[in-house]
Amino acid sequence: LGGIFSTSPTCCALAFGPESAALIYGALFSAFGIASISGVQLAKSLIPTLGWKSLYRALALTTLMA
Repeated sequence: LGGIFSTSPTCCALAFGPESAALIYGALFSAFGIASISGVQLAKSLIPTLGWKSLYRALALTTLMA
């Protein structure tokens, strides 16, 4: 996780140029924060209906699709 935070600004600058790197990095960092909070809430609501094993499989599938 720490590696992502340290390399993302450089990768954004190389991929999108230094002019828009800060804006893109800010959007990525905001998306990470939103996903961290909403992902926990989503998992907490799906565990009673799906169970841990099915939830894990669904998360693994979305990881493979990404």
